[in-house]
Amino acid sequence: MHAHTNVTERLIVSKTCTGQSPKLWFVCSGMGTQWPGMALGLIQFPAAKASLEASSVALAEAASRVPGLPSPDFDLMEILLHTEPWIAAGKDTNVVQMFSAIITVQIAQVDLLRTIGLTPDGVLGHSTGELVASYVAGYLTREQTILAAYARGLSIASTFTNRHRSG
Repeated sequence: MHAHTNVTERLIVSKTCTGQSPKLWFVCSGMGTQWPGMALGLIQFPAAKASLEASSVALAEAASRVPGLPSPDFDLMEILLHTEPWIAAGKDTNVVQMFSAIITVQIAQVDLLRTIGLTPDGVLGHSTGELVASYVAGYLTREQTILAAYARGLSIASTFTNRHRSG
Protein backbone atom coordinates (compact mmCIF):
# COMPACT_ATOMS: atom_id res chain seq x y z
CA MET A 1 0.00 0.00 0.00
CA HIS A 2 1.02 3.58 -0.59
CA ALA A 3 1.80 6.04 2.18
CA HIS A 4 -1.19 8.18 1.16
CA THR A 5 -3.69 5.35 1.71
CA ASN A 6 -6.13 6.41 4.40
CA VAL A 7 -7.23 4.39 7.41
CA THR A 8 -10.65 3.48 5.98
CA GLU A 9 -9.07 2.00 2.87
CA ARG A 10 -6.66 0.01 5.02
CA LEU A 11 -9.53 -1.40 7.05
CA ILE A 12 -11.42 -2.37 3.91
CA VAL A 13 -8.31 -4.04 2.45
CA SER A 14 -7.69 -5.85 5.74
CA LYS A 15 -11.24 -7.18 5.85
CA THR A 16 -11.11 -8.22 2.19
CA CYS A 17 -7.81 -10.08 2.60
CA THR A 18 -8.65 -11.91 5.80
CA GLY A 19 -12.43 -12.16 5.62
CA GLN A 20 -12.60 -10.67 9.12
CA SER A 21 -12.83 -7.19 10.50
CA PRO A 22 -9.54 -6.03 11.99
CA LYS A 23 -9.26 -5.96 15.76
CA LEU A 24 -9.13 -2.60 17.48
CA TRP A 25 -6.83 -2.20 20.47
CA PHE A 26 -6.34 0.86 22.63
CA VAL A 27 -2.74 1.35 23.77
CA CYS A 28 -2.34 3.60 26.81
CA SER A 29 1.05 5.21 27.27
CA GLY A 30 3.08 6.13 30.29
CA MET A 31 5.41 8.97 31.21
CA GLY A 32 7.14 11.00 28.54
CA THR A 33 4.04 11.66 26.45
CA GLN A 34 3.25 15.04 27.98
CA TRP A 35 3.86 18.45 26.44
CA PRO A 36 2.71 22.02 27.08
CA GLY A 37 -0.83 22.62 25.83
CA MET A 38 -1.40 18.94 25.18
CA ALA A 39 -5.18 19.23 25.57
CA LEU A 40 -5.66 22.25 23.30
CA GLY A 41 -6.61 20.22 20.23
CA LEU A 42 -8.65 17.74 22.22
CA ILE A 43 -10.76 20.38 23.97
CA GLN A 44 -12.28 21.40 20.63
CA PHE A 45 -14.46 18.28 20.79
CA PRO A 46 -17.39 18.68 23.22
CA ALA A 47 -17.17 15.10 24.52
CA ALA A 48 -13.44 15.47 25.20
CA LYS A 49 -13.91 18.87 26.84
CA ALA A 50 -16.61 17.46 29.12
CA SER A 51 -14.34 14.53 30.00
CA LEU A 52 -11.36 16.79 30.79
CA GLU A 53 -13.53 18.98 33.00
CA ALA A 54 -15.08 15.95 34.73
CA SER A 55 -11.63 14.53 35.51
CA SER A 56 -10.46 17.88 36.86
CA VAL A 57 -13.47 18.09 39.18
CA ALA A 58 -13.14 14.42 40.14
CA LEU A 59 -9.54 14.93 41.21
CA ALA A 60 -10.33 17.92 43.42
CA GLU A 61 -13.40 16.31 45.00
CA ALA A 62 -12.01 12.81 45.47
CA ALA A 63 -8.75 13.97 47.02
CA SER A 64 -10.68 15.98 49.61
CA ARG A 65 -12.56 12.86 50.72
CA VAL A 66 -9.52 10.65 51.33
CA PRO A 67 -8.14 11.06 54.87
CA GLY A 68 -4.48 12.02 54.89
CA LEU A 69 -4.33 12.74 51.15
CA PRO A 70 -3.43 16.37 50.44
CA SER A 71 -5.65 18.24 48.01
CA PRO A 72 -4.00 19.18 44.72
CA ASP A 73 -2.14 22.50 44.80
CA PHE A 74 -2.70 22.97 41.07
CA ASP A 75 -5.59 23.47 38.68
CA LEU A 76 -5.61 20.48 36.35
CA MET A 77 -7.43 22.29 33.53
CA GLU A 78 -4.95 25.15 33.69
CA ILE A 79 -2.07 22.69 33.36
CA LEU A 80 -3.71 20.90 30.43
CA LEU A 81 -4.35 24.09 28.47
CA HIS A 82 -1.19 26.08 29.22
CA THR A 83 1.12 26.45 26.24
CA GLU A 84 4.17 27.28 28.35
CA PRO A 85 6.03 24.54 30.24
CA TRP A 86 3.41 23.64 32.82
CA ILE A 87 5.48 21.74 35.29
CA ALA A 88 6.10 23.92 38.31
CA ALA A 89 9.85 24.46 38.32
CA GLY A 90 11.52 23.54 41.58
CA LYS A 91 8.41 22.02 43.13
CA ASP A 92 8.09 18.45 44.31
CA THR A 93 4.69 18.22 42.62
CA ASN A 94 6.09 17.95 39.07
CA VAL A 95 5.50 14.22 38.82
CA VAL A 96 2.08 14.61 40.44
CA GLN A 97 1.08 17.11 37.77
CA MET A 98 2.47 14.93 34.98
CA PHE A 99 0.71 11.77 36.14
CA SER A 100 -2.58 13.59 36.62
CA ALA A 101 -2.37 15.32 33.23
CA ILE A 102 -1.38 12.25 31.23
CA ILE A 103 -4.16 10.19 32.76
CA THR A 104 -6.75 12.93 32.25
CA VAL A 105 -5.88 13.37 28.57
CA GLN A 106 -5.98 9.64 27.89
CA ILE A 107 -9.34 9.29 29.65
CA ALA A 108 -10.66 12.12 27.45
CA GLN A 109 -9.33 10.40 24.32
CA VAL A 110 -11.04 7.16 25.32
CA ASP A 111 -14.30 8.95 26.09
CA LEU A 112 -14.17 10.75 22.73
CA LEU A 113 -13.51 7.52 20.83
CA ARG A 114 -16.45 5.90 22.61
CA THR A 115 -18.78 8.73 21.52
CA ILE A 116 -18.03 7.94 17.88
CA GLY A 117 -18.68 4.26 18.43
CA LEU A 118 -15.15 2.94 18.76
CA THR A 119 -14.92 0.27 21.40
CA PRO A 120 -11.70 -1.71 21.64
CA ASP A 121 -11.43 -5.47 21.35
CA GLY A 122 -8.54 -5.22 23.78
CA VAL A 123 -6.51 -2.74 25.73
CA LEU A 124 -3.01 -2.56 27.12
CA GLY A 125 -1.11 -0.01 29.10
CA HIS A 126 2.41 0.78 30.19
CA SER A 127 3.31 2.57 33.43
CA THR A 128 0.64 5.21 34.09
CA GLY A 129 -1.17 3.86 31.06
CA GLU A 130 -2.01 0.76 33.07
CA LEU A 131 -4.43 2.90 35.05
CA VAL A 132 -6.16 4.14 31.90
CA ALA A 133 -6.27 0.58 30.55
CA SER A 134 -8.13 -0.40 33.72
CA TYR A 135 -10.55 2.48 33.09
CA VAL A 136 -11.09 1.36 29.49
CA ALA A 137 -11.74 -2.23 30.64
CA GLY A 138 -14.27 -1.01 33.22
CA TYR A 139 -12.29 -2.02 36.30
CA LEU A 140 -11.80 1.55 37.52
CA THR A 141 -14.10 4.56 37.42
CA ARG A 142 -12.90 7.95 36.23
CA GLU A 143 -12.59 9.10 39.84
CA GLN A 144 -10.65 6.00 40.89
CA THR A 145 -8.34 6.30 37.89
CA ILE A 146 -7.46 9.97 38.38
CA LEU A 147 -7.14 9.54 42.13
CA ALA A 148 -4.80 6.55 41.70
CA ALA A 149 -2.62 8.59 39.31
CA TYR A 150 -2.53 11.50 41.74
CA ALA A 151 -1.66 9.27 44.71
CA ARG A 152 1.01 7.47 42.68
CA GLY A 153 2.54 10.81 41.74
CA LEU A 154 2.51 11.95 45.37
CA SER A 155 4.21 8.72 46.42
CA ILE A 156 6.96 9.07 43.83
CA ALA A 157 7.45 12.77 44.60
CA SER A 158 7.72 11.94 48.30
CA THR A 159 10.26 9.20 47.66
CA PHE A 160 12.28 11.50 45.41
CA THR A 161 12.21 14.35 47.96
CA ASN A 162 13.19 12.07 50.85
CA ARG A 163 16.03 10.54 48.85
CA HIS A 164 17.49 14.00 48.09
CA ARG A 165 17.13 15.19 51.67
CA SER A 166 19.02 12.19 53.06
CA GLY A 167 21.74 12.30 50.40
